[in-house]
Amino acid sequence: SGGADSVCLFYILKEYCKKKNAELVVVHLNHGIREDAVADAAFVQKLCAENNIKFYLFKEDIRALAEEKSIGLEEAGRNARYAAFEKIRTQYGKKSKIAVAHNQNDCAETTLFHLIRGSGIAGLSGIMPVRGHIIRPLLCVERREIEEYLTQNEKTWCIDSTNAENTYTRNKIRNIVFPYLEKEISSQAIRHVSAAAQEAALIRSFVEETASTAEKTVLEREQDCVKIRISAFKKENIVIQKQIILNALSYLVSSRKDMGAVHIRYILSLFEKDSGKQIRLPYGLFAMREFDFVVITKSKESNKTEIRVYVPGKIEYESGKFMEFTLFSANINRKIPQKTYTKWFDYDKISNCPILRNRESGDYLTIKDGKHKTIKEYFIDEKIPRTERENKLLLADGSHIIWVVGMRISEAYKVTENTKNILQVTVSVESE
Repeated sequence: SGGADSVCLFYILKEYCKKKNAELVVVHLNHGIREDAVADAAFVQKLCAENNIKFYLFKEDIRALAEEKSIGLEEAGRNARYAAFEKIRTQYGKKSKIAVAHNQNDCAETTLFHLIRGSGIAGLSGIMPVRGHIIRPLLCVERREIEEYLTQNEKTWCIDSTNAENTYTRNKIRNIVFPYLEKEISSQAIRHVSAAAQEAALIRSFVEETASTAEKTVLEREQDCVKIRISAFKKENIVIQKQIILNALSYLVSSRKDMGAVHIRYILSLFEKDSGKQIRLPYGLFAMREFDFVVITKSKESNKTEIRVYVPGKIEYESGKFMEFTLFSANINRKIPQKTYTKWFDYDKISNCPILRNRESGDYLTIKDGKHKTIKEYFIDEKIPRTERENKLLLADGSHIIWVVGMRISEAYKVTENTKNILQVTVSVESE
């Protein structure tokens, strides 16, 4: 970047590479945000030219990238930087590494940031010194020591004026919180928090290794699905259980950014509930109890609903919207409810495991006299706008539609005098 940390790392690695007969190259990304960005890039380019080091320059419109991906500037910038680093790394062979200049202050600030926001052991581990192809040689060095080293050796660096602004939470931790802690509580606050992060990292490593071993008897992985064997899972310590769930989620989605402790608790609750219970997770994932397993599965189309129904059971098909399935004998003296969102069906006439989903090609209803009507024809007859048809929920028995939710039920599944078992389906809305 041209800042003190990266300039310090530049000179240290330059000397290291001389001794080890290794090659050093520099990658710089112009984020296109700060007015000084062009000057910073020129500074780094000149530094490399003066030291005969190969230089690669990338430029990205980070604001546009953040808007396109619906993420923050900081995250968009980080993603773009590491994408550039990785692009160059792959040109230099499998043994090449990406060295970044995070220091001890960065680690302490990150750890405190995660702690305040709410985090598990992974967040409390701060910044890892080695992660895949990425190495951080300065993680044990304070920012103060870095600047002293550069000053003593008469080396210049760029100053990012935005680091002094307290707009971002991280800057507030850097410029306000830690100076206060060092002055009023302990002058070694940064070292102590960083040391705690290192201890947490050791614990994290142990938990990950133990969970990885346990997975051999606990997890069954399929293409878009992970099955967790309940009996084996329950034998593990709760810490290992949580890590197994995290590993299962990581298998299905590339990012767990929107997965919080609350989602882990929801999944854990399924291990104590009856078969048929189901919850919806971020990224189009669903978790459900299926007999001897808790299954986490990826929806084929995250913008569509497709939920397997278990009887008895209760599912959340949208945030705060539930559908409950109850089974009882027809011998019980009860009147058929005349409600739009509570319906009875002859359970024994349902051939397949019911699915709550949106419409598919070939879907049909049974109308009077046993005749069939396609769902497309039904929607046209009911004057359902074309834009709304894809979002209508259907309770389906294969291609045979049991109920167009909130509208018509199929004649084929109606309760009659010959019905033995009744399936009651109730739609409800629960506020937080």
